[in-house]
Amino acid sequence: MEIRDRIIELRRVKGSELVPNPRNFRKHPERQRSGLRTLVAKIGFAGAELVRILPDGGLMLIDGHLRADEFKNSVLPVLVTDLDEDEANALLATFDSLGGMAEIDVALYKELSSMVKNSFDEFEDVLEDIGDFYDVPLDEGAQPEAPEAQIDRADELLKVWQVERGQLWVIPSKSGKGVHRLLCGDSTNADDVARVMAGERADICFTSPPYNMGENAQTDGYLGKGNKSKYTSVNADNLDDNSYFDLLRMFTQNAINHCEYVFVNIQMLAKNKFVFIDYLHEFKKHVVDVAIWNKAQAQPALAENIFTSAFEFILCFTEDEFPSRAIRTAQFDRGMLRNVYESGNGSRNEFADMHAATFPVEFVSWGINNFSNKDSGVYDPFLGSGTTLVACEQTGRLGRGIELAEKYCAVILQRLADMGLQPELVS
Repeated sequence: MEIRDRIIELRRVKGSELVPNPRNFRKHPERQRSGLRTLVAKIGFAGAELVRILPDGGLMLIDGHLRADEFKNSVLPVLVTDLDEDEANALLATFDSLGGMAEIDVALYKELSSMVKNSFDEFEDVLEDIGDFYDVPLDEGAQPEAPEAQIDRADELLKVWQVERGQLWVIPSKSGKGVHRLLCGDSTNADDVARVMAGERADICFTSPPYNMGENAQTDGYLGKGNKSKYTSVNADNLDDNSYFDLLRMFTQNAINHCEYVFVNIQMLAKNKFVFIDYLHEFKKHVVDVAIWNKAQAQPALAENIFTSAFEFILCFTEDEFPSRAIRTAQFDRGMLRNVYESGNGSRNEFADMHAATFPVEFVSWGINNFSNKDSGVYDPFLGSGTTLVACEQTGRLGRGIELAEKYCAVILQRLADMGLQPELVS
């Protein structure tokens, strides 16, 4: 089969003279624009705009809208085609999108990025942003592997760190751009939340509250023989309906008061399902969107005639009433992120035998990378083993978190110390 060459000439045209395509569906966040400006400033124009000829002789863009918009006053190389409108629409719908479907060879990309950074210091931030987009950590020094949470040593670590209720700890980040903060306190208490936030407003809250499994945990298939919930010791996972509703309502309202967006990972179970519905109704005017965590390795239900729980909700709230679904802090292009996160079951990660509701670092990193800006604050009102603080250190964010149980605060402090960080007691 003979393949037609649809390029008829190469022209040099000022960016402002090119006509934007009204059907262009791709939007360009600032970090992409900044990356392009850095690239062009160092390398120059090494790619061409793709256009078709309009009946009046004008040139309408098919590909290259960002370059044309960023460099309106520059003369750009332009490939002129003989495509008609229908053909141009087909190319517009598929050209960039097909390129975006390419999979990443992580090892090769890391090697290439290292070579580029060694040659051009200017590209370091650009490459890190691209790495974040593809969820490929480039700087292994700044993103150490998450150390194991030593939950089996919780009592021993409590003696080491001597944590007491009300203590505030700061943990300087290796990035040198600020500190993480940990408060041994109560996330339903507005004063405690204000204290750990210290007047700041975080981009996001990303958390997984107690599921209130209580004695029904066996029915839902979560806790095996000898296992217990992390929250049992502080009586937060076996509450009556009114008390559990108050816990959800108060922590969420406090988080909304201090964060642009609040992401809540929660599952509807036998003991919490009625309160779960009431909770959604309570914040119905503040719902931005709902996503799900699809767990590929869901643990089968132990009781008869009960669904195996293979997914969990990821609820998104904001302070505004009747908000749109647009998330202003989002770090992804239109159409590039699905509302389904797929991974293994969190109960298979570290110390799951003690806390079935744990979520893996990869899950938290997914939320942080996609919904918060670099160097911004991320808040977690139920730190548990400290996974969110670990993910913040790995992704270049500043974590703020609260944990009620003193011994779990000690586990968190040891976990961060195992990353090479140095926790400091403030008060």
